[in-house]
Amino acid sequence: MPKGGEIINVGSIQVYDPSAEILDYATTKAAIVGFTKDLARKLLEKGIHVNCVAPESVWTPLVVASFSKEKNSQFGSNYLIKRPAQPRELAPAFVFLACGVDSSYVSGKLLAADCFSIKFSFGFELHTKFIFFLYYRRGIDIANIDCVILYDLPKNIRTYAHRIGRTARAGKHGRSITIVEKERLTMFRATIKTYRRNKLKHMNITKEDFSYMLNDYQKALEIFSSKEQKKKLKKNK
Repeated sequence: MPKGGEIINVGSIQVYDPSAEILDYATTKAAIVGFTKDLARKLLEKGIHVNCVAPESVWTPLVVASFSKEKNSQFGSNYLIKRPAQPRELAPAFVFLACGVDSSYVSGKLLAADCFSIKFSFGFELHTKFIFFLYYRRGIDIANIDCVILYDLPKNIRTYAHRIGRTARAGKHGRSITIVEKERLTMFRATIKTYRRNKLKHMNITKEDFSYMLNDYQKALEIFSSKEQKKKLKKNK
């Protein structure tokens, strides 16, 4: 494979939530995820990216062959949009990784392509067709994105507009939520004052709203900090 190539493996949400009926399948998919991460490291010097897409419930021949008629009739009904995805609906996730332009900084990652619902304590749900974890770049045109959530506040209005207005929706009208620490709220208001047009709604979110996430979040920070330290030590050698 030439430099700049993109390898995309297909995993599954079964890696995290395996079904007893297809445990062998889930185990194989878990192996693919591990293989993806290891191969990404080995091919990095050759300029080749290796990633993995992990779909949730997708209507495929494997589903029909694996479950009973009764279970197949209910397949995907417990998810947000009450049905399984069709293979063509996962195409944007593969295009994102295959193009090599928008995904130039992504390698060794597991990209979850699923129907996802985030319910906040202040009373509404955000529904998105695809959730891109870890990395995204502006200008990705994916249909049916209801909301863009921004948790990294940029320093200027131009960058802010690009992130919430060009990511996923590519300029289409929509809704966005910006999560801002209390200490940075004044700066945020000053940044968008000229552009707000009275369409902003302020919502207070307390630590208690996210208390159930704190342990996992702290572990993630520790892992990230450890990896960054290793990178610095390697760079200084």
